[in-house]
Amino acid sequence: MLRNASRFFVFFFVLLVGTFAQQSVSWSTTLFSEDFSDNSVGWTLGNEWQIGSATASSGQYIDFFPDPGFDHTLTGDNGVAGIVIGGNASTTPHEFEYLVSPVIDLGGTTGLTVLEYYRWLNTDFSPFMNATVDVFNGTDWINLVPAPNGSDGIIADSSWTVQAFDISSYVSSTFRLRYGLSVEIIPGQTQTLPLVGGSWNIDDIRIDGELAVPVPLPAALPLFAASLGIMGFIDWRRKRAITAA
Repeated sequence: MLRNASRFFVFFFVLLVGTFAQQSVSWSTTLFSEDFSDNSVGWTLGNEWQIGSATASSGQYIDFFPDPGFDHTLTGDNGVAGIVIGGNASTTPHEFEYLVSPVIDLGGTTGLTVLEYYRWLNTDFSPFMNATVDVFNGTDWINLVPAPNGSDGIIADSSWTVQAFDISSYVSSTFRLRYGLSVEIIPGQTQTLPLVGGSWNIDDIRIDGELAVPVPLPAALPLFAASLGIMGFIDWRRKRAITAA
């Protein structure tokens, strides 16, 4: 009977440790943030893309607004990312040029993951000018924000505008983010060049999500010590009973 009790305590401890070792809790946190005070994290900048101090522009199409003279956070660095900061995007036809983030490890996320950023964007619509946002899911680039089409009309931001997207389906340990711009000329169109505008200005990118945090095993150690003491006492009683017999 005493031997069975000893075995019970061994089983109980193994079950306890296994339970503690496998438990985890979800913790909401900011997984990535960027205010473009500099390029210390290593963004890749395509042609015309810049990271620097926000600067107002001029010379844009009458329905567009100038580039901002201040960043969204109103900090001393005044940093933003954009196409020709303080100027206008080229209307010469070209393939997509991108601002590409470094690799962002989102492999440990659980539940909802949200990308948020602030834009100040003035751009013609597709197919003349294509301003897009894509995410890399570890295998492919996925278009998250398509270029505005003719039915949408131009985009003419006159202030910093927040954009937020659920990216839970795209998270991976090699996640990346990119902003793009291309220019096209459409043969036979009366308007052969895109409207002149400042294009992209971007600030305060943030990715929020949930991480699974395991419950630490040391929380079970006091119970382990108690179990050892009880097992030792039971073994002593068993040996004493045998000797007395």
